[in-house]
Amino acid sequence: YDNDVFSATVQVQASRPVYGSSYNTTIFNINDKQFNFNYLEFQPLNYNPNNFESNLISVVAFYLYTILGVDADTFELNSGTSYYQEAKNIVGNAQGSNTLGWAREQNPNRFRLNDDLLSGTYEGYRKTMYTYHREGLDVMYNNIKKGKETITESMKSLEEMHNTRPNSYIMRVFFDAKADEISSVLSGGPSVNIAETVEILNKVAPTYSENWKTIKF
Repeated sequence: YDNDVFSATVQVQASRPVYGSSYNTTIFNINDKQFNFNYLEFQPLNYNPNNFESNLISVVAFYLYTILGVDADTFELNSGTSYYQEAKNIVGNAQGSNTLGWAREQNPNRFRLNDDLLSGTYEGYRKTMYTYHREGLDVMYNNIKKGKETITESMKSLEEMHNTRPNSYIMRVFFDAKADEISSVLSGGPSVNIAETVEILNKVAPTYSENWKTIKF
């Protein structure tokens, strides 16, 4: 930092509880490296949905609405849209500020994240977030095997998305949050057929191959 000018990175994480348990599952985990802002001590931070006030306010508000959207999507299919639309409004207001992370040309960034979340091209991400959490993890309280089977089935939506748009940013966002958990869930509990699922995981997320190697059939 230099006086009131800061250059930084910000780690943004969110989790939500799993039904009938004390376990909190990570639903969002991003390291944003394009974060610069001005701030004076005791300066008020007021969010204005109609104007760009400061990059600090916009980045915080953007991720708050994005987290609300991701969280909503895990409870009801596509119910996070209104939150993503509010985040899109923040992106639009910030694009004229010439600060990092908002431009269409900079990839990946906040613009790309929001655009992918609202794009029908990547609907497989949102479908998987709902099926994996609401019909998978939340069901394991009453039926561990059924929940585990649903989680394996949910990976097929990601495969379909990968077949259309391989190596997408939103796919990386998903596995940055879920890779460790997936390998743990698929290795534990009652036995289900996961050979096909492991093939899918190696196909759509090869950078996490070390995680997939730990999955026990």
